Amino acid sequence: VFLGTDGTRSFHVFDVDTDSSGATAKNITGKTILLDIRTRDQASSAKLTATLAITGSFNAVAASNTQRAVWTFADTDLTTDVFGKDGGTFRYSVKDLTDGGETILQFGSIVIERATQV
Repeated sequence: VFLGTDGTRSFHVFDVDTDSSGATAKNITGKTILLDIRTRDQASSAKLTATLAITGSFNAVAASNTQRAVWTFADTDLTTDVFGKDGGTFRYSVKDLTDGGETILQFGSIVIERATQV
């Protein structure tokens, strides 16, 4: 992901199957999914938050599942004012905000880079 660009990123959501060696796709139909990007996990405020769109069709067989949580971003979302003139490595989480089912679906590091021109 680059500063000052438009684009999309897709998240494929799995339920981990602890009884065998695999995982199954998680059905996120009708869920409210939020992306949160912070400087570090314990940062008091987010650099960016976005509600993700749910696309595709759910199938419990991961190879046949086309369902994704999709982040669509604009150049105005990824500015140097927010992410610094050179970008950097930030922490992200993808959370199901649905009442009664609130849970972190994914988390990790995201690199937001500066291209040769912003």
